[in-house]
Amino acid sequence: MVTLTGGQEVGANQRFAQVGTYVTVASFDAPAPNVFLLAVRGVQRFAILANETDASGLHMARIRWLPNEADVGLPKEHEALAVLLRRLAEQLGEERFPAPHHFDSGSWVGSRLAELMQMPPAIKQAMLEINDPVVRLQALRQLLARAKAT
Repeated sequence: MVTLTGGQEVGANQRFAQVGTYVTVASFDAPAPNVFLLAVRGVQRFAILANETDASGLHMARIRWLPNEADVGLPKEHEALAVLLRRLAEQLGEERFPAPHHFDSGSWVGSRLAELMQMPPAIKQAMLEINDPVVRLQALRQLLARAKAT
């Protein structure tokens, strides 16, 4: 799964982020013609080294797997982010926010918040590309503080 950073979902002139995530499909539904609802679970991130589009419009890429970021316990100064995430998880329910939950993990809390928070796609992509959980948590706190101030 790779974020579309330019162009339309269908057609020419599409541009994609240079980092994506290999995912497995947890569930899917097709409630109407040409409408697909997917629930996916991220497995591992990758960097795109080269990409091309074939004659049928299929996008293909040569990738390099990225190492998993080192996990750290949730630093005390970021505990409020875990509280916020716990509230969001309760609102979303088990179907949209399935267990296991790791509210004591700095990596897990930061990554899940970055997924759920409403922010421009480029900022969300940058948050998810950060490979240091403490830096991501700090950036998320700054974004939330700015949002509160406006």
